[in-house]
This record gives sequence, C-alpha cells and structure tokens, in this order.
Amino acid sequence: MTTCPLPIDWLDFLEDNDLPELADHLSKCRSCQEVVSRLRSAAAQSIPVSGLSAIGPKLVPQEVTSVAPGDMFVTSDSFKSSFYHYAGLDRLIVLVLRSTDEVAGHRWFDVIPASIDVDNSIPTDILVDASDTTISRPLCLDMAQQITVSAQQLGWRLGTLTETGDAVVRAAVDGQIDLRRTGPVLEGEDDPRLVARQESARIIRTLSGPRSRVIEAGLIEQAQVWPKVLFLTVKGVRRTSAHKVLAASAQSHSVFIATLAKQTYGVELSGELRTDPDDNLWIHFSKAAGWTSPMRAVVHRQVGHAVTSQAFLPVPGHDVILVRRQNLFPKEVTGIELRLE
Repeated sequence: MTTCPLPIDWLDFLEDNDLPELADHLSKCRSCQEVVSRLRSAAAQSIPVSGLSAIGPKLVPQEVTSVAPGDMFVTSDSFKSSFYHYAGLDRLIVLVLRSTDEVAGHRWFDVIPASIDVDNSIPTDILVDASDTTISRPLCLDMAQQITVSAQQLGWRLGTLTETGDAVVRAAVDGQIDLRRTGPVLEGEDDPRLVARQESARIIRTLSGPRSRVIEAGLIEQAQVWPKVLFLTVKGVRRTSAHKVLAASAQSHSVFIATLAKQTYGVELSGELRTDPDDNLWIHFSKAAGWTSPMRAVVHRQVGHAVTSQAFLPVPGHDVILVRRQNLFPKEVTGIELRLE
C-alpha cells in the first residue's frame, strides 16, 4: 500500500510542478486529487487586486478617503515609514473592526482578514452571507487572526457591512457566536484547510509588523496594550446529579471550574475541565468574550512539568483539548496560564 504525501507536500507541488513523483501519484490517487483541489481553492485566501474585478461587478476598488468600522478594504502591497517598511506583499481583504488610537503619526485600526473562500472555512471563522455586505458575496472572516494596522496599510475600499452583517460581527466579537455561521470541524493537524493558510499567515505577520514595532519602541502607553498573559484558577465544586424532588437519594459529584484569577476589563473567560477515555484533558468554555486572538494554555499541575497546548480560540459552547494523553485529571491542575499570541 502506497502512503499518500502530506498536504504540505502538495503545497510544494502547487508552487513547483517539476516534481514527477508527486505528479505520477496525483494522476492515480483520487483522494489526493481532492486534497489538491481544496488546496488550490484555499489559495484564494490571498488574492491579487488585479483579480478582484473578475470576481464580480460589486468588487470594484474605491479610493480611500476615510476609514470607519464595518468598512472592507484590500490591503496595500507596500508600506514605508521611519520605523518599518515592506514592499511587494500579496494583498488581503480585511474588515475594519474598530479605531484604536493615533500613535507615531499614524491612525491605527483593528482589522479581521476576510476571504471569498467560504468552502475552506474552519471553526474559528465567522461566515457572513451575501446580504451581510455591500459586496453581495459570502465571505469568511478569520477571527483568530485579528491584527492592528495603520490606515496607510489599507489600499482600496471594497464595500461595507450591512446592518445585518454588522450585528453578526458585533455578536461574534462579544462571544455570542452562532455555530451555524462557523466553519466545519477540523479533521486533524494536517487538515488541508490549515496547511493552505500558511501563506496568508505569513502575509498577516508582515501586516502586523508596523504596530509591533511601535509597541517595541515604547511609543504606546502600557495601559493601551492588551495583557499578553491571563491566568485561570481551578476550583472543585459539588454538583447534584438529580432533580430536587429526589434530593434525599441524589448523588453529587465534583466538577472543576476554571475562572479568571484577576478580572480584566472587557474580558470574560471561564470553563469546566473534564477528561475523556483517551486520557485527554479538555476545557468546555461556558464564557468567552472580549478576545478574538488565538492563545495557548500552559497547564500547571501538582506533580510534573507544565504542559503547553496547541493554539486555539476560545468560543462559548466549544471544547478544546488542553493536554493530550497524559492521564492528567482536573483535580491535579493547580492553574492554567493563557498566553495570548
């Protein structure tokens, strides 16, 4: 039985077709043909401005005269200032979330990357319908990749959110997420949808560079910067498993709740810890509001070294694996450190 190449191998193949072994395998393997097809489709995550007018008559760039929450822009391919510069960068569609401040001679805005490739959405994405924007096309909003950019990094305006679209996005930012508007569950770490986002992630990192440089230079007061680390305390509570009518014979058991050790303005996070038969430690988020960037959990325990999870975005009603296959029970957890990326 021949082992199929990994999705990342197929990404290399799409960039360089001079790989005869892969080409031969692809011609015979239906499963890999489907993977490659999805990777090609996902490449629309970063699209050149020259191709926008071909997508539809409503996607005609407009010159930027002002920037407001709810506006949708195509990013500029270059940026130059006294503290940071880049050129020749692929462009992305972004949604303006809010104005943040005016620092270092620039007006800064929180933005969310968007894509027309709704077929390759993932659970941390929010899907907006054609009626939710003046672009009149369904879009996928990558909530986990929110960044702060200068107005000078925005190229051309494509359109804006409609009233219904604005309501959808505001609710998502506040943690009130309609699961019908999120992408399908991931199939694993090698899911083609994740691999295909590596290029757009590189573009997003470059776009976030100017703001990062401003912060590093100390030009922003510390109070204006979101905390990079949050800490959850874990406490066991008793929960009754039967209705009050049966209180005399009801059995109770301990559940372990994780809550913020220190209240942070605008942020709500809490959840219940549990294990599964495969010895994975999970957290079920009951509250998750005020943060739309990914984080990693560092789980501290009574005995042994702390364990760091994979990056995730907390969503109310969703479960996240914190520790895989280490036979760690909730009662052994002394605290959870959340490192925001």
